[in-house]
Amino acid sequence: MEIKVLFPPNKEIADLQATICAVAMRSTRTKEPAHELQKEKEWIVNCHCKALQENNCMTIATHFKCDFYDRCAERMLRQAQEMKHWGIFEFADFTVSVSGVSRALTHQLVRHRLFSYLQQSQRAVEIKHLGNNCVIPSTIEHHPFPEGSLEPSMFEDYMSHIAKTEKLYIKMIEKGIPDEDARFILPNACFTHIVIKGNARNWLHFFKMRLDPHAQWEIRQLAEEILKKFKELSPIIFEGAGELEV
Repeated sequence: MEIKVLFPPNKEIADLQATICAVAMRSTRTKEPAHELQKEKEWIVNCHCKALQENNCMTIATHFKCDFYDRCAERMLRQAQEMKHWGIFEFADFTVSVSGVSRALTHQLVRHRLFSYLQQSQRAVEIKHLGNNCVIPSTIEHHPFPEGSLEPSMFEDYMSHIAKTEKLYIKMIEKGIPDEDARFILPNACFTHIVIKGNARNWLHFFKMRLDPHAQWEIRQLAEEILKKFKELSPIIFEGAGELEV
């Protein structure tokens, strides 16, 4: 599994998105529109003042480095979380490219209908070397093999089935069967790649659902790896992700 964040491309842009979320929230509680708030104020995105850490709003409001009412994006976003004002987080977008995952995973993934997706086509792309391009669940790869047994292991059976499927797939194509029809026999184990785009609110909901211990192992691993990268870019927006009821 490989994951690359396509957008935001760096922390500077990620911080800009956090600022946009913050000014959008602030504009709901002032006479100034968001564009004026953003233009006229030097917003603090990653604030480390003691008052903020202690969650002391009255101190924050008068702190010269952290003006709660005008300039502290971090405090605004924390307050939005506390208020469950999740609409604020719809103003930040995140796009990732994922490869080396199974079709079984992407069938689950597309149930998150508010995301936008573009996935590798098995109609346009001929699938080659299937044995080296499929996911092998650890329960199959490391299935206990009875000592002295002459039967093949679960792993051997699995790989044998993959090899037979690949052989038939290639034969179909050689006999003139269109790729779009030959693909019908390909397993869910096939590697695929997919681009996923969603706003921060969509992602927070995704992490709540897919970081749960009951989530299927592959998509849970995907959620863990994506969140790790998002926290490097936007630690404030994704603070508490996986636990927040979004």
